[in-house]
Amino acid sequence: MSWVLVRGGTLLIPSGPKHHLHVILNEPLTLAGFEPDACLLLGISTVVPRCDMTCPLDPGCHPFIKDPSFIEYRWPQIVRQAHLHKQVEVGVFVPREPVGHAFVKRVVANIDVAPRASGELKAWAKEIWKTLT
Repeated sequence: MSWVLVRGGTLLIPSGPKHHLHVILNEPLTLAGFEPDACLLLGISTVVPRCDMTCPLDPGCHPFIKDPSFIEYRWPQIVRQAHLHKQVEVGVFVPREPVGHAFVKRVVANIDVAPRASGELKAWAKEIWKTLT
């Protein structure tokens, strides 16, 4: 069965020596400065000293999250839909269980107050927010 890209989908994506869980925040759309059919992804990391706790995540809020974690607003990824599908197809990105609508809304709502979120990320979040309400 082929993978289906959905808002709230999650993927394990190589990041340094490990794979990190990333959440897809939108159905494919055109985000300012990027090609059409793009998705915004944000990574999830385990809590460490001095991390950005704007959006903390408790263990068990997703089956993959076993330790206190947080949304990493510092390194957003804008990825075209075709690239996501290709990376899943060849096994580089590994699909995991999706998160719910409330989870996505919480992540997007917190972008505006995240101290490490760029102005560009905040602008993208406003566009994505319009599709969530």
